[in-house]
Amino acid sequence: EMRQNGHYFTEPILKLEEVIGKHTLNKGLDPVLDWMFENVAIKLYPDSKVMFDKKESREKIDGMVVLAMCMGGYLRSLAPDEEKSVYLERDFLFM
Repeated sequence: EMRQNGHYFTEPILKLEEVIGKHTLNKGLDPVLDWMFENVAIKLYPDSKVMFDKKESREKIDGMVVLAMCMGGYLRSLAPDEEKSVYLERDFLFM
């Protein structure tokens, strides 16, 4: 489960910013995802939560929302109280 609010999205969005800043995110040269990446606007809330802001985004950002949800699932799988995931043995893959 991943509700679309700052509680669930803050950590994945910050992790995506980190891997994008380090140039380690492999988007597979997907022109549609590149376009959505350019459309994303991030809103910072007073409680330090962040969320993609569709109202300020110029066009569609659905692929970036899905990417953040995938990152959230990956990060949850690394938590010690979760069931073991295949990604504990290998890196996060995005196609």
